[in-house]
Amino acid sequence: MQVLIVDDDFVTRRLLQARLVQMGLHVIEAVNGKEAWELLQANPIPLVITDWLMPLMDGLNLIQQIRAANFPRYIYVILLTNLDSKTDVVKGLEAGADDYLTKPFNLPELTARVKIGQRIVALEQRLLAMSDQLYIQATYDQLTGLLQRSAALEQLNLLVQRAQGQQQPLSLLLLDLDHFKQINDQHGHTVGDQALRLIAEQIQQTVRTSDPTARWGGEEMLVLLPGANSSAAIATAQRIRRAIGGQQLDHALPSSELSASIGIAVLEPGSSTDEPVHSIINRLLSQADQALYAAKNAGRNCCALYAEPQPLIIDKSA
Repeated sequence: MQVLIVDDDFVTRRLLQARLVQMGLHVIEAVNGKEAWELLQANPIPLVITDWLMPLMDGLNLIQQIRAANFPRYIYVILLTNLDSKTDVVKGLEAGADDYLTKPFNLPELTARVKIGQRIVALEQRLLAMSDQLYIQATYDQLTGLLQRSAALEQLNLLVQRAQGQQQPLSLLLLDLDHFKQINDQHGHTVGDQALRLIAEQIQQTVRTSDPTARWGGEEMLVLLPGANSSAAIATAQRIRRAIGGQQLDHALPSSELSASIGIAVLEPGSSTDEPVHSIINRLLSQADQALYAAKNAGRNCCALYAEPQPLIIDKSA
């Protein structure tokens, strides 16, 4: 763990450095609060030991700057001071110090208080890691690595609003793995999981990094194409279908070639200007689902674009 010593007194810095290095800490030094603040802005060091009285910027102002900043991680601050009255101690703590030591400090007491700071910083890091892990679990499908349905709906809500505000098209692709139940029944769910992962990989390799992709449910995948009109959406859907087509699940299963059916729905720029966002989302999803159903009825392994009075089937050779 890194620790920042802030003190204008050379002897104090050497004493602190010697003990902190013995404790296995990586020591960085600053001679005043201004220099320390510049260091922290570039590298938010998690543990700071600062003197109170210093030129340019004193320890109290440094602490106040730290607490006012929006650092991604908490910075634990120990205040060193010659001012040992209760009023001064309270003033330092109210400014945002987590702990304090009076000069001349006792080395065993310094060690104990630094260890408290280490434990608190380490605990916060573990809690943040757990929070990040929970976020990933709540956002991404564990099998395919694609967005989960709820996260995809959030993305779709934002993209519909953006498409309306910028008068840009937005397209949806709803993809279904053909004969997935047959794959599970004949080869087992392990092979079925392999099929889903392989399809997810092919989709992600084909679309842009800015195109959110989700596991919509079971063997269905949803691809959002911001800025894509019907022609661009058809071209992307066909590329995905060709990338999936003929993929082999396993060398031991030569009959298990994959194919997919894809339904396409498009939100044209300037349309539905007065329609609520949730209504547009429901309509687009329904249209994509109807187009997907048409693609399946047309023999599968093809794409269909939602159109009135009936979806348009895209020729497999197109």
